[in-house]
Amino acid sequence: MTFFFGFTNLYAENLSASAADPQDLKLAEWSKKYELALAEEDSIEMARSLTEKAMIYSHLAKYSASYDNFWQALALLEGRPQGLIHARIHEGLAMLYSLYKKGGDALDNYSKALNIKKELVEKGIINPHNLISNYFYFVIYFREEGRYDLQEKYLDSCQIIMDRYPDREARYVKSEYGFLALRKGKPEEALEILKPLEESFINSQQTQYLVVLYFFMGEAYSELKDFKKSEHYFLKSIEAATENKSHKNYLLKIYESLSRLYFDHHQYKKAYRYLEKSNELNEQLFGIKSWNNRQLFKIQDHYREKQEQKDLLIKESQLASLEKEQKLNSFRTIILSAIIICLFLFFSLFHRQIKHKYQLVDAENKHEIERTKAVLEVKNKELASYTLKLVEKEEVISEIDRHLKDLRKKSNDPEVKKLARTVKASTNSSWEEFEQRFIAVNDQFYKNLSEQYPDLSQKEHKLCALIKLNFSSKDMSKLLGISVESIHSARYKLRKKFGLDRSQNLGEFIAKL
Repeated sequence: MTFFFGFTNLYAENLSASAADPQDLKLAEWSKKYELALAEEDSIEMARSLTEKAMIYSHLAKYSASYDNFWQALALLEGRPQGLIHARIHEGLAMLYSLYKKGGDALDNYSKALNIKKELVEKGIINPHNLISNYFYFVIYFREEGRYDLQEKYLDSCQIIMDRYPDREARYVKSEYGFLALRKGKPEEALEILKPLEESFINSQQTQYLVVLYFFMGEAYSELKDFKKSEHYFLKSIEAATENKSHKNYLLKIYESLSRLYFDHHQYKKAYRYLEKSNELNEQLFGIKSWNNRQLFKIQDHYREKQEQKDLLIKESQLASLEKEQKLNSFRTIILSAIIICLFLFFSLFHRQIKHKYQLVDAENKHEIERTKAVLEVKNKELASYTLKLVEKEEVISEIDRHLKDLRKKSNDPEVKKLARTVKASTNSSWEEFEQRFIAVNDQFYKNLSEQYPDLSQKEHKLCALIKLNFSSKDMSKLLGISVESIHSARYKLRKKFGLDRSQNLGEFIAKL
């Protein structure tokens, strides 16, 4: 059974690519199958090929292409009975939504996939054992969200099915129980569960998951204050990710954990280096300048071009129909009665065709608008996630800077001064980077704000942007470098300038601008 590979590797992207990369070969193979299915007008096989391509694009961190292929496949299956392919599409969409912190949509699609499979089990089409993978999706989702009570609930559901249908892949479920023990403050118990699994994964040649396992073990030893072993397993996790070319998203977690570990042990150069690696990788995967995200922002342009092509086809069809009508009119004086009958039949068919075409265009318009809104919501979630990381980064850098100032008082080491200048320089572009990302997602916000309320200051513009992203007063104070009390005072002044009474919510008001 390979469902755990399907899940863990969807969150895992290749660290490098080559002409002989298996994923590229698979992509070419499924593209060829799609073309054959298209030629044969086989919509089921077309949807299946698009789904497999979407999965491969996810492995390659090409999330825009993956998202687009999933939706195309779902559109092809519209009106058909729910089957395994529908479940697979909803699982893939859920994972993409989860990756971009769009929790509501992720849970909705996970639930749809689970319900489809439950119906198939009731009909006797698939074995109940197939439900394990869906419960495990919830396990991973709630672990990433930090909702460990729900993670344990779905782990127990996996275990109940495994008790009835013994599974050789139970090592994955055991590793999650180990993680739960760690989060319950029992690192020794966690290591008792996790350590025997290392040999099991190696012997089964499923070494990709060692990235996750070693990360869990590094966290456990960190809780036990065992610096050497914690460092050892974090570095082994990085090594496993590099060797297997997988779990690139986990490298973000590992770099951050290593940075904290080195910081706690006063190894500030290493702490800063891994913090920078984490930021660089985060930018590569999710940054506004990355190719993947540029493609997301091109969805609206792609839709516009597609719509223009459809309008042109409709006009050409109408022109051709008018030409036919003129030809028919030239024979009216000869066989008037026959022409009347032909015109009636022609216009009936023509009206039906045009009505059908406009219905299709309206349906596609609605679908494209929904997709565009979903992409913008994803980008706002991504922006909020990035800004929180920015706040965390500023806190770490501020702490490092404070320690460096203490060291400079005690030592004239030029390396210390050089590092202090580097740390100070890294903080200068934080707000500019935030504004660049914010404007890319909400390009009309500042314009609307200035036009409606021209007396607002630049600081108040910044405050409005953070309120729009639902930041807490504490996080806003950290990012703007002022006290929480000053934030409260500034919010009060904003309410007065906007003319809001006590019954009106400031955040809801700004969100509508």
